[in-house]
Amino acid sequence: MIAGVFGVNLCYNIANDTTQMTNKLPQRTSLILVYITSLLYSFSSSLPVYVNSSFIAKVISVEKAVGIIFAISAAVSVCLTLFLPYILKRFGCYKTIISIIALEVLLFVGMATLKSPIAIIIVFILNQSFLSILAICLSIFLENFSENSETGGIRGIFLTTINTAVIIGPFLAGMMIGNGGFGKVYLAAAIFMLAAYIIMSMNFKNYKDPLYKTLSLRETFGIVVKSHDIHAIVCVHFLLNFFFTIMVIYTPIYLNVYMGIPMNKILSIVIPIALVPFALFEAVLGEIADKKLGEKEIMIAGFVIIVFFTAMLSFITNPSIIVWAIVLFLTRVGASAVEVMSETYFYKKINPNDIHLVSFLYVVRSGASILAPLIVVFILYFLDYRYIFLILSIIMILGIPYSFHFKDTR
Repeated sequence: MIAGVFGVNLCYNIANDTTQMTNKLPQRTSLILVYITSLLYSFSSSLPVYVNSSFIAKVISVEKAVGIIFAISAAVSVCLTLFLPYILKRFGCYKTIISIIALEVLLFVGMATLKSPIAIIIVFILNQSFLSILAICLSIFLENFSENSETGGIRGIFLTTINTAVIIGPFLAGMMIGNGGFGKVYLAAAIFMLAAYIIMSMNFKNYKDPLYKTLSLRETFGIVVKSHDIHAIVCVHFLLNFFFTIMVIYTPIYLNVYMGIPMNKILSIVIPIALVPFALFEAVLGEIADKKLGEKEIMIAGFVIIVFFTAMLSFITNPSIIVWAIVLFLTRVGASAVEVMSETYFYKKINPNDIHLVSFLYVVRSGASILAPLIVVFILYFLDYRYIFLILSIIMILGIPYSFHFKDTR
């Protein structure tokens, strides 16, 4: 249906000895540079990630409408993702990346300096949408420098690298808010993005794109439906992004408005502690999935942990920073396991030429980002804010049967 409405094709590349993406740098050096660029990108996006919802709530002065703004951002992201293959075919991945990075620098500066609510909302929507496209392009870069037998380790290191910034970013944002408000956070994000532009422009000018062909969204959907493994992992990605979207948007608001915890304490203490599992476990779990257990067992355990501790959040009435940090930490223990296993499994099942499947995956993830806040907006008309977490845990139960259908790749 989407293909019929938009008339859009997703693309993939046909890579052989003469059309493979090439770069004059050695593979290991290229990997390191992609890691560094991704780290800078992650710092840029993670500095304001737990600030965004509170910032938008302040701009529009209607708390329940915050989710709608985020849903619109995700919808724009879906449209851009659908047209991304045409952009890559016309301009190439390198030019696309540095153009988006340059645009993001300007958008972050706009977030820091604009005064008009309408202008801020428009800039915010564009900012969030293009950050998603940049993530896809960086993922494509990484996949082209990965050997299948090392996918778990490479993806684990990649996720650990970016999640290190995800942990440190909110901590830095908390200190900035304590000393000057939201503006400094967005300006700092612009600086990190500028550094990413410098790394990319200095090292990947000779990056050669392959020949791109197009595959319709309907055909891609048919491939996903016919492949039980791909279908299952896409559903897991949807659920995980649904979880992340709700937690990122609504946890800071709940802790600040309903628990009475100061925002600078949320950002500098609670959130960094909660996110430690992403840096602590993902590289190790990726290696384990490559050599020992396999993805299925770890993913099932991850979903069980998510379900139990997310439900617990609805029944915590103590505004203690330590209590909230510990329980949120435990939810992320489960989420980190599911994240690295889902990433590892997906990229073991595809090849560098399957960009149509990568694009489809990101469309589905953006779909979760659209649906999640809209569901919460609906929930808030009937239930107290705290029950968001209980309903989320019930939805996440769906991930357990999907995980049982996986066939370990080790």
